[in-house]
Amino acid sequence: MPQGSSRSVAIRQVAAAEAGGRSREVPRSLKRLACVGTLGAADLVIVHLAQAFAAIALPAPAELVAIIPSAFFSVFAFLAAGLYTEWGMGPVERLRARGIGVALFSFAALLVLGAGERVLTDVVVGQVVLAGILIVPLGFYASEAVRALLVRAGFWGVPTALIGTGPHSIALAHALLARPEYGLDIVGFIDTDSEWDERRNPDLPLPVIGRSSEADRLSRRIRVVLVAARDPHASSDLLRLPFAHVVLAHWAANGPTSCLKLRSLCDGFGFDVPRGIFRRRNLLVKRCLDCSFGIPLLIIASPVMLLIALAIKLASPGPVFFRQARTGMDGKVIEVLKFRTMYVDADARLKAHLASNAAARAQWDAFFKLQDDPRVIPRIGRLLRKYSLDELPQLINVVLGHISLVGPRPFPAYHMQGFDEDFRRLRASVPPGLTGFWQISARSNGDLAVQKAQDTYYIQNWSVWLDFYILLRTPITVAAARGAC
Repeated sequence: MPQGSSRSVAIRQVAAAEAGGRSREVPRSLKRLACVGTLGAADLVIVHLAQAFAAIALPAPAELVAIIPSAFFSVFAFLAAGLYTEWGMGPVERLRARGIGVALFSFAALLVLGAGERVLTDVVVGQVVLAGILIVPLGFYASEAVRALLVRAGFWGVPTALIGTGPHSIALAHALLARPEYGLDIVGFIDTDSEWDERRNPDLPLPVIGRSSEADRLSRRIRVVLVAARDPHASSDLLRLPFAHVVLAHWAANGPTSCLKLRSLCDGFGFDVPRGIFRRRNLLVKRCLDCSFGIPLLIIASPVMLLIALAIKLASPGPVFFRQARTGMDGKVIEVLKFRTMYVDADARLKAHLASNAAARAQWDAFFKLQDDPRVIPRIGRLLRKYSLDELPQLINVVLGHISLVGPRPFPAYHMQGFDEDFRRLRASVPPGLTGFWQISARSNGDLAVQKAQDTYYIQNWSVWLDFYILLRTPITVAAARGAC
């Protein structure tokens, strides 16, 4: 949202509250009810569709199908799992809550089906399990689409302000304004100084809506306040603030932010940081998931891969596959497969192009990719690269254990040399992946600094649910062809 419109919205909201004009706005309780109702209705549709597909795929006796718990119970399971929480949950946490809700609903279905003298047959159990497996990805896509509509309609999010106008508060405001799906509708800043003037800090993305001494008045409109932990004057007298929710916000741009456990430490507290992907058992789980998903995906993709191979043969003489040495886990050199999308003399073409084009040289130095690459085969080569179809043969690498389905992309040695030594060691400590956090966000639009930040985030915040989230987001990113070249 443009800064000017953000300021005007915030000023109108606060002015309406002060003048008693809240009756002209949709009451907060009705907005909340509309959000839960809309998301719940979308989930009901998905559950019905999943159950219908499972019943067709695995026909069960009619008397058993009739007693399968109503799909309405799924909404209660999702509520119990906290799926419809309006703020304080990111997309990965919501995906985890959806998985827990589906498990609760499926367990309840099996309990009902097994009650009394009824016998649970393999077909019925398979039907319940298949429906549950379908509900997770389909429900994820549906809820994300519905939530985006609620954000656009102004129904999603609780009125939120930041206490203090220090640099960390400003950085937090910028981050949350860019991610409205987190449910925090940032209205403005609450200054801690006795005298304030918005003009003294033109970098504020939103206006100063009042002073901390006016907290009683502001609390009638603001539900959540965020206090940046690193701003020295912002965190005083937290217990005296009259707001419904006071959150001490820690901005951890280069550290773990998910799966943290709060621990009491006498008169203080600390965060228990999980080792995540560095645990051997988690690497084993990751490998099992790679085989469980990679083998079926390779089988499904085989006809498409055959057609692509034929198209490459017709478009350009030379081999169908391109093999390239990449840096894998523990610094080992691995050979990854790709469909050949470039001319056989690609290296000579690149060298000549960079020598004669300064802009292309600058782009190559920043991204190690070119938007207008003279090496790429016209039509078929650009099509494959645009939709990342040239990466499909790497499913073979996944099945063979060279790479994982999800992880930092394996880069050539010359690309890795663009990073500092500490980051190269961090990257080499985890399995590389076919897709990753960088691919679903910046893709080719991100330079080395962006790649480093996003790969670091993935490594430090790894969980099975983060991998699932990246897998679910990858088709959307690829279909949009965002950042491809």
